[in-house]
Amino acid sequence: MINEKNIKKYLELGENQNLEFKESENKFPINALETISAFANTDGGIIILGVSEKEKNIISGVVNPQKQIKELFNHMNNPREISRNVLSNDDVYSVQIQDKSIIVIHVAPENYKNKPIYLKDNPNKTYIRQGEGDYLATEEIIQSMTRDASRDSYDNKLLDGYTIDDLDNLSIQKYKDILMRNNPDHPFNNLTTIDFLKKINVIQKNRKNNEECLTLAGLLVFGKHESIKEYLPHYNVEYIRKSSNIENSSYSDRLIYDGYWGEDNLFNFMFSAFEKLKLTISDNSKISADYLTRESNSKLIIAIREALANSIIHCDFLNHKGVFIIRYPDRMIFINGGSLRISKEDYFTGAHSTPRNHYIQEIFRLINICEKAGTGVPKIMNAVKEYQLKKPEVKAEIDSFELTIWDTSIIENLNISNEVEKGIIELIIRNKFCSRAEIEKELKISKTTTIKYLNSLKEKNILVSSKIGKVHVYKLNDTEQHLEKYNMVNTLYSIIEEIKRN
Repeated sequence: MINEKNIKKYLELGENQNLEFKESENKFPINALETISAFANTDGGIIILGVSEKEKNIISGVVNPQKQIKELFNHMNNPREISRNVLSNDDVYSVQIQDKSIIVIHVAPENYKNKPIYLKDNPNKTYIRQGEGDYLATEEIIQSMTRDASRDSYDNKLLDGYTIDDLDNLSIQKYKDILMRNNPDHPFNNLTTIDFLKKINVIQKNRKNNEECLTLAGLLVFGKHESIKEYLPHYNVEYIRKSSNIENSSYSDRLIYDGYWGEDNLFNFMFSAFEKLKLTISDNSKISADYLTRESNSKLIIAIREALANSIIHCDFLNHKGVFIIRYPDRMIFINGGSLRISKEDYFTGAHSTPRNHYIQEIFRLINICEKAGTGVPKIMNAVKEYQLKKPEVKAEIDSFELTIWDTSIIENLNISNEVEKGIIELIIRNKFCSRAEIEKELKISKTTTIKYLNSLKEKNILVSSKIGKVHVYKLNDTEQHLEKYNMVNTLYSIIEEIKRN
């Protein structure tokens, strides 16, 4: 909570993506509703009433805070002014700063099922937050939010006029062959092609006119290029391999529709892109016990498969960004259209997220491409832990999501040349955290030498120290906020393992 002790920090920050100041000496500023809408539709934020917008760091104050808080909730509970009240009593409070009062409003990001949050009983008055400003959302973003809020998976949409003739027979046969190979006793193996496609929800009966037609999932997974593009002109799936780590470097390999690798439906793209990614993983991808050499690569390959599958089943294919995979020498970036529908913190701990494309997920699950919702990210994080890779990064925009998986180790990424410092980091990687005495004993170095290099690593922001009971311990500095929950859980498990060992 904001109070008299920490208000200076917020004033010095100034307005940003998650912080807004409003002058409101005598009356609640009605334009604050735009910011509430914007924060709720984006990443959340804090509004402080009673701070000058003209003079930086100046508290102008609120004359009667309780009166303005009442005005705020009168607005929030009027559906003709805002579509949904996103605030509770605990989210709004006044703070006395010396001889002046301010009002603090905490706005949490709204659940995707309740978006968009709009004003004046008009969905076109939907606001989003970008930088320091509140902006009206585009029609495309509003439509994306509305689709996400629907109870139905959008890919179950029935496509009038689209039939089995719009599907690629070779893709269907390859799919059936995989099912037969993986599960020779599956009852679907003995069905005719039409009955098989009905069972996996590629074809459904339109109960309005009793005609059989394709689902959107069926068209996307098995469709011909021209049929997919006819229904979704912006449809795009692409893989590109860069020749260097520079963003605008040339590419050495590319997978985009050209007629050579078959139809660019999701089934073909999933397997073609996955095979290309696998070929870029060296046979010695796993770090061994000494944390410097490498051994096997199976878990990293599984992580790549999960990331690729997640990009597809969570993609909003009505968004023009589609699915785009970029392979740099040191990392893989998985981009898909559509916002992240849970928080970054929950994402990394494997919290349940309903996929946008439930039917596509079920089609892929039948041939073991993906499993139940929520298992993909833990497998990715398991590979990161197993190979001691640099932690993944996420970039969540209002209309797209981006996951970066590195295949460089923590030590490789830090580029540490000093052998003592390298030894300290390796020890901390293995144990999650270490005391100074443990480092001295394990590395057989003096107290003076240990302190010297621990201080050096702290100055480089590689290590941080904290206390467990009365003992000072050192751990890697993980400054990425969205990984804190994952690291906390991981550390707790490490403590339990240490207790068991002893």
